[in-house]
Amino acid sequence: MVITKDYIKKYHQPTFAHEKHRCRQMIVRAIKNSPNPQEAIGNFLAICLTFGGSFRLDDPIDVLSQFGSEIEKFARTYPHHDRQSDGWYIVIKAVGNMRRLNRKVCYAR
Repeated sequence: MVITKDYIKKYHQPTFAHEKHRCRQMIVRAIKNSPNPQEAIGNFLAICLTFGGSFRLDDPIDVLSQFGSEIEKFARTYPHHDRQSDGWYIVIKAVGNMRRLNRKVCYAR
């Protein structure tokens, strides 16, 4: 499953919290099941940055916070020259949330 803007629009229409959670989980599963999760995370982030409202910042942070070491690995490769952008903000907040929620972290240095 490739994450596209249409896929996100289709599954991110709900307004009720329990539906939103279900939709986020579908997106998480699609990224985790992709052949290249790092590339899928990058594509997902790029798509989210084209949206407005909560799906530009808040929702991507919640989704990416569920990726444990994958999001940390992505953060290490995310363009450092882009640190003032919303994309960098999303990635750093996702890493922080993941750690705060005591998710399993693998430090591969």
